[in-house]
Amino acid sequence: MQKKIFLILATLLVVLVLCGAASAATVKTNNTKIKIVSATLNQTNPSVDGSRMVWENIENNKHIIYLKDFTTGKTSKVSVSTQNQYHPAISGTRIVWEQSNNGIRNIYYKNLAIGTTNVVRGSTQGQSDPAISGTRIVWEQATHNVLNIACKDLATGKTTFINQSTENQDHPSISGTRVVWQETVNGFKNIFCRDLLKTKTNIVHQVTHYQYCPSISGTKIVWQEMISGKWQILCKDLLKNTSNIVHPTNNNQETPVISGNIIVWSQQSGSNYYLYYKNLLTNARGFLTGTYNITYDYNAISISGNRVAWVEERNGGYVVLNRIIA
Repeated sequence: MQKKIFLILATLLVVLVLCGAASAATVKTNNTKIKIVSATLNQTNPSVDGSRMVWENIENNKHIIYLKDFTTGKTSKVSVSTQNQYHPAISGTRIVWEQSNNGIRNIYYKNLAIGTTNVVRGSTQGQSDPAISGTRIVWEQATHNVLNIACKDLATGKTTFINQSTENQDHPSISGTRVVWQETVNGFKNIFCRDLLKTKTNIVHQVTHYQYCPSISGTKIVWQEMISGKWQILCKDLLKNTSNIVHPTNNNQETPVISGNIIVWSQQSGSNYYLYYKNLLTNARGFLTGTYNITYDYNAISISGNRVAWVEERNGGYVVLNRIIA
């Protein structure tokens, strides 16, 4: 009898532990489960593509890039190194990131299908903020005391500057053959676009105030723009040649990202920022988080299809979360 009671108690203990682990792995917001990638509270810069996500983890003062495969549930380091790694991005089986190299940051990439890790293009000057689409990688390249956007096509091995300028160019985003970035014009940052199959570079929406944080998907570009003293999210459809405010509001909106017809951004409410979305096809919109303050730094939000990843402040640290937009 005592043995049976012991077995029952042991079984209940296991169930309680498993339930506790499950509740620690998810957070409920608006009756929707949001999966936490890891229990570590020093995570940033997520990038998601399909069923894979990468992010930057800080462990013992070292910055390390991790990969999560949502299909298999496996989490692993992308590349073992004694050097700091920053700002990852992923497209298919290819991952790019910044890595210190003798005190200089260079862009590295790994093809998961092959398992090889290589420097994209060695440089004695700084490289930063990589983005990738298919076989094309873009990044900020320090040259002549300014930052210019460079591009390498892994299929051809060719590296070029997108549109060399004496003004700083930064925060590139790429989709297929189209690249967007922000560049200083008459003292203000404006958004530029270049189709790599063509020779002309265009200002997306020229204004005499600030524009930041461009993101592109297919023929649609989004960015944040200062309008009447508030940051608002705008979207341009290159096919229709039209630009519109995504969702007019009196609150600041920042750091937009786009995938297909879905736009996600951070929006201020009081002293906090929360995650909002809009589907351009259905006009449906709403908020994705409403519990914790999200960060609104560059690269703090990523989207692929209807999967969104972002960074939240929790218990004095930062954690990467993700969810599916229904």
